[in-house]
Amino acid sequence: MPLFEESLAHNRRIGGQRDVSVLRNNLGIAALEQGEVARAIELLQESLVLSDELEDWAGVYSCLEELSMAAHSQGEIERSTRLYAAADALRTTLGVPMPPDEMSRFERLRSDLRSRMGQAAFNAAWNAGRTLEKQQAVDYALDTMEGPHAAAVRGDG
Repeated sequence: MPLFEESLAHNRRIGGQRDVSVLRNNLGIAALEQGEVARAIELLQESLVLSDELEDWAGVYSCLEELSMAAHSQGEIERSTRLYAAADALRTTLGVPMPPDEMSRFERLRSDLRSRMGQAAFNAAWNAGRTLEKQQAVDYALDTMEGPHAAAVRGDG
C-alpha cells in the first residue's frame, strides 16, 4: 500500500485526476482486503465521485462493486445487493462482462446475499438495483440521494 499512497500523492501534485481515481480505487480495495472497511469506503467513494465527474464508467462500476463488498462486510445485505446489481446493470449496458478472475469473488458474494436474504427478498433488491440509472446508483452509493426517487431506491418509501 505505501507505493499506492506515494503514487497517489504524486498524481495529486501533477493533476492526473484519472490516475488519482484509479489509485483511490486500488487503495480502497486493498483497505477492504485488510479489514479496514471505513477507510475502504472513504477511498472508494472518493474514487466514485472522480470517476463519475470524468465519465469513467469502468471506474464507476468498479467502485459500485467494491462498495457492495464493503456493505456486505458491514452486514448491510440489502444495500450490498442493490449496489452489486447496479454495477452489473452498468456493465451489461456497456457490454463489459466481469473478468473471469473477479467473477468467482462476486459470485460468492451473490450466493451469500441470496442465502442470507431469501430468494424473494434478494430478487426484489436485485431488481431494484438493476433499475437504477447511473446517477441514482452513484448517489445511492454516496448516501446522498435526494429527490422523488430517493425513498423508493433506499427501500423506505
